[in-house]
Amino acid sequence: MDYVELLESLNKDLTEIKDFRLKVIVIHLYIEYWINELILALFHEPKKIIDDGDLGTFENKMKILESRGIFKTHEDLLTNVRMVQRIRNHYSHKLILEDELNEKVKTCINNMKALYAIKERNLSTIAYEEKFIQLSVEAFKYLDQLNDHVWKYRNM
Repeated sequence: MDYVELLESLNKDLTEIKDFRLKVIVIHLYIEYWINELILALFHEPKKIIDDGDLGTFENKMKILESRGIFKTHEDLLTNVRMVQRIRNHYSHKLILEDELNEKVKTCINNMKALYAIKERNLSTIAYEEKFIQLSVEAFKYLDQLNDHVWKYRNM
């Protein structure tokens, strides 16, 4: 799938899904797609570290990328991916949810950074859920650009 198809699919999913927990899990899946693609782009023989196409846990994937310095100049992106991961972990391990957003989730959302295109917008006036979605979609877009960048340098 190419970037445009993925972005359209993500936007469609986010429009159709009403439950915030499900939106978090779906966003995490889309972000993990680009994390996988980055790992594949970094190694000339990725099959030597990937067992039958399985890259292992999300945490291990992030450690691989961090150890290769991928986020060295993209710290805000790293922060956002980590916050998406924490929020996803919160929701995927909770059977019964509170009616209100959990304080840990709010803190994670507040810790997310505005990336490039979204910096001009005032996010302090929008609801936590919408802020999370906007910042996560920006992270998804940024990961795609980072992936393109890695492939260009790899093929030089």
